[in-house]
Amino acid sequence: MEKVVLDGMQEGEYLVDIDFSGAVATASVNRNGLILTRDGQAVPLGEDVVASAGEWPDQFSFSGIDAYTRGDGVYRLRFDAAASGVVDQGGNASAATREITWTVDTTPPGHVDGLHIEVDDGISADDGVTWGRNKTVVGALPEGGLKVEILYRMTGATASALLTSRQFAAGETAMNIPITLPVDGAITLTVRMTDAAGNSTDDSLDIFLDTIPLSAQFVDLPDAPRLLFSAPILNAEQIRAGLTLTVNGSAAGVDLSGLVITPVLGRDREYLLEGLGDCTRVSGEHLLRLNLGVLKKKTSGLPGAGTCSAAWKMLYPLTPGEKLALAQAVNSGWTGFDSAGDAYWTVDEQVSADAPDAEPRQSVRSGAVGNGETSVLSLVVPGPGVLSFSWRVSSAAGSDMLAFAVNGTVQQAISGVSDDWEVVEVPIAGIGDQVLTWTYSRGHVAPVGQNCGWVDLVSYRKYYDVKFTAASRVYDGTTATARTGELVGQGQVAGHEVGVTDANGAYTFATPHQGQGKPVTLTGAELTGADADLYQLRAVTAQADVWPKAVMVGFTADDKVYDGSAVATVRDFVFDGLVAGDAMEVIATANFAESKVGAWLVTIDDYTVTGNDEGNYLIGFVDNVAAAIMPKAITVGFTAEDKVYDGNAVATVRDFVFDGLVAGDALEVTATAQFAERKAGEWIVTMDDDFIVTGNDEGNYVIAFADNVTASITPKATMAEFTAEDKVYDGNAVATVRDFVFPGLVAGDAMEMAAATASFAESKVGVWDVIIDDGYVVTGNDDGNYAIAFAPVQASITAKAITVGFTADDKEYDGNAAATVRDFVFDGILDGDALEMATATAHFAESKVGVWLVTIDDYTVVGNDDGNYAIAFADNVTASITAKAITVGFTADDKVYDGTTVATVRDFVFDGIVEGDALEVTAAASFAESKVGAWAVTIDDDFTVTGNDDGNYAIAFADNVTASITPKAITIGFTADDKEYDSTAVATVHDFVFDGIVAGDAMEVTATAHFAGSEVGIWPVTIDDGFTITGNDDGNYVFNFADDVEAEILYNVQHIPVGWSMTVLSLDLTAESAAAWADLGVMAFKASTMQIQRGRQPDYGECFWVFNRNKAVALQGLKRFDQPTWTTPNDEGWVMAGPPAEDYTVSEGEVVWAWNGSAFVLIRPGEKLPAGKAAWFWQ
Repeated sequence: MEKVVLDGMQEGEYLVDIDFSGAVATASVNRNGLILTRDGQAVPLGEDVVASAGEWPDQFSFSGIDAYTRGDGVYRLRFDAAASGVVDQGGNASAATREITWTVDTTPPGHVDGLHIEVDDGISADDGVTWGRNKTVVGALPEGGLKVEILYRMTGATASALLTSRQFAAGETAMNIPITLPVDGAITLTVRMTDAAGNSTDDSLDIFLDTIPLSAQFVDLPDAPRLLFSAPILNAEQIRAGLTLTVNGSAAGVDLSGLVITPVLGRDREYLLEGLGDCTRVSGEHLLRLNLGVLKKKTSGLPGAGTCSAAWKMLYPLTPGEKLALAQAVNSGWTGFDSAGDAYWTVDEQVSADAPDAEPRQSVRSGAVGNGETSVLSLVVPGPGVLSFSWRVSSAAGSDMLAFAVNGTVQQAISGVSDDWEVVEVPIAGIGDQVLTWTYSRGHVAPVGQNCGWVDLVSYRKYYDVKFTAASRVYDGTTATARTGELVGQGQVAGHEVGVTDANGAYTFATPHQGQGKPVTLTGAELTGADADLYQLRAVTAQADVWPKAVMVGFTADDKVYDGSAVATVRDFVFDGLVAGDAMEVIATANFAESKVGAWLVTIDDYTVTGNDEGNYLIGFVDNVAAAIMPKAITVGFTAEDKVYDGNAVATVRDFVFDGLVAGDALEVTATAQFAERKAGEWIVTMDDDFIVTGNDEGNYVIAFADNVTASITPKATMAEFTAEDKVYDGNAVATVRDFVFPGLVAGDAMEMAAATASFAESKVGVWDVIIDDGYVVTGNDDGNYAIAFAPVQASITAKAITVGFTADDKEYDGNAAATVRDFVFDGILDGDALEMATATAHFAESKVGVWLVTIDDYTVVGNDDGNYAIAFADNVTASITAKAITVGFTADDKVYDGTTVATVRDFVFDGIVEGDALEVTAAASFAESKVGAWAVTIDDDFTVTGNDDGNYAIAFADNVTASITPKAITIGFTADDKEYDSTAVATVHDFVFDGIVAGDAMEVTATAHFAGSEVGIWPVTIDDGFTITGNDDGNYVFNFADDVEAEILYNVQHIPVGWSMTVLSLDLTAESAAAWADLGVMAFKASTMQIQRGRQPDYGECFWVFNRNKAVALQGLKRFDQPTWTTPNDEGWVMAGPPAEDYTVSEGEVVWAWNGSAFVLIRPGEKLPAGKAAWFWQ
């Protein structure tokens, strides 16, 4: 009796087969003979437990028992043939019994208590962060008898690999399993516990194997030194133990005991190194080194490796004694020397610019510097002053040089090799402390000469300024003067003894000429005092006056004719009292004491003196010079007035003009005068002798009158009266006149109008003045004694009546009766006249479409401003009102591509419709194309319009309306092929299905695709960008690809044939295939002999002899696609090997035998060993 599980049964289902020793009656085998217990307790069986006969008469099966054994427990099933009534075919009863026992266990094991690894280095012993690959997995198992497998998986990987396994005995729960991890980094360990029933539980443990050694760096040396680590450290107290400091390669003079090492607040990997600058006072190359081997990472405990170091050059300030030695070496009385840069200047006992007998003979020399470094000598002196020094250089010309600077500004530089000293003198112009520097700088070429510069004989003399007060004096032609008061010195440095004397000095003006505040210079003064050698005297220029010398100038004045002014002409100037050698001349203006006729004193006004450009003289003029002013002759002009003839010669004169009269003088004349004749005409007018002149009381003028003055006797005016007749407008101004009368004639005179024509003032309609034309003839005025004028007379011109014809324009309906009129015809107007209609309004008899009479409303006529015509309009003019053309706008809706041109239109807009009218449209429309795009939309012809019953509108539709046919969205289905693992995610796709495309459209896809992952498994497959679709040239569709397509990446397969084979393992085997491999007969070539490999996991690319006694085995696993290029083995003697990937061409000197499945075949040089083919190599 046994439990049997058939193919296709579900988990937990089974049959119980009973085989008898011979044939038995079928009906005698039933459930009555079955007794089932669970953990010793009876389990009743129901009618669902059924017995059935097998293929042979001695074989029976019970079904339905499995329904009673679902729960956990120890089951015992007993069959009692007697209780069942079993009889054989001969009727003989059986008393046989059989029983089976089994355990049902569906409860998986519990979890590991205290699961961890040992040793877990670092700050925490249970965080899984540690280092080193050899560890022990420790914990308490939930029960004994478990099989424990330890698997590992790298972070990001999808599959775990087996590390080791162990079967624990019943009751054994203490787990302590050594493992060797094959990789570093983030790893997930899985502890898989499987009980005897096959139930399993996985516990996982995340660990991290740290392989990155601790590193560090020093920063901000030497001023604010800090130590930065790549990770927090476990034993910070060991930092000091790992630190060493050397200067110039030696620890002499170094003491790190005062170094304070403190962590930076808020930064767990940064430490301050306080007091480092106090650990030595030795100048030179400093090297600080930290041995990282004494420290460990805080998280993993991984020890550091190697060292970190930092080097810097440190120069400590010179002592006062060292500074004084520099000053003494260059013979300077100024002691403010110092040195800086990458190396200090030092005293040189061998090279000097001193005199041969000087003692000691010294100079200063620049420090030893390397490429790109400098050595600086400095001296601070008070300015201003003057500096001199000697220098020389021995260096690479053009690259290494010695430069002198004042306050950072380079003044001079020297370079090259020279044994001669060069003397330099430089004025120092600045006030206050002046920083003088001599800098030797190295470039980046090979050194030449002694690679240094020297400075000696530094002499600086500060300016000592002297002030004084100079004495003023009168001009005497010399430059000499003196001082008043004491000399005052300035510029003395505190503590120095220095003064000044002018015992041998002289004070002089720059020139002898007069002037205010003229500079006075002191020469010959001398410095006194113990420190006089440190100063240079600089006398400050004072100021004093040279006053001009006074002289009196004599001269002569000329007489003149009266001109109304007191201006006099002077000459013959005489200068008394000039300094010998000086000479002057005068150009001057002068005045009489009075401006009228007489003898008067003359005085000088303005003058210009040459020879006194410097103003050395104050000039005055004598006051006793006189001259005379004589009277001026003038001719007086005047005006004589015209008069009307009166029969006598008396003339009236006025407007006397005194030409030549001096400005400011005024004369007047009272006089009578006579015409040369008494009749009408132009005559000479002369002055009578008894004239009187006022304003010439001083007798400044001698007067005469002009003899060329004329005046006229003019005719007497008379105003003639007459009558003018009215007329009808005839286009001209001719008037008819009569009845002339001449009033106001002189007694005895008589005149008549013999002939006369006349004109209206205007030729147009109106009441106008009538004027007598020139050319009239009057008798009785032969002497021209009368000037005839005519009295103002008026008459009328009346308007002419005309009828005006015109044309009325047809118009487009606009809802009103307004009409446009033009082409006005003015019949009956006179030649020369022109009338135009400037503006006119008119109206149709009706406002709707039709032919109607048109009448004029208001109008304006140009050319009839004068109203010469009385205008009426023709009453038989007609015109038409035509229908108004309008373009109806509308909106067309976008639509999704459907293969037709049918469009939906709405929102009709009747632009231009007359206010008050209302129209409506019912219409169908079409796109210009049926494909995707923005297309013009047009109204179909069968539209209808309401509201246009009178036909007032001719309707068209807008031709610029567009709408879009947008692409139709479809999802493309496709099929993705499964493939064997090749380390890529590339997928093969085909059988594209375009659901939803419009009937008649057809498309095809060319595309690449990829799996969601590149590892073995079932993955979603997506189409790559860059796919192409044909049949969608018009873009009628937008595409998405189905997102539910999956395919499988399968394990690679390596086949092991039946019998002997020589195989190179080309896969990393799965656990199942590794187990199958273990069942094969495998030998490997090890230590020069063939050895059977029992239970050993095969290595990728390793060559084996394999014996397979059963059917061919298909091993599953993964190829390695990143293997390096295979090379032939280089062991001596015979080697069993083979290339795992590419064909290999056999080289000369190699002996290669390959197994063809039944025998070894020699592969000769130049022939190829196929990829993956194992072979024997002899070398």
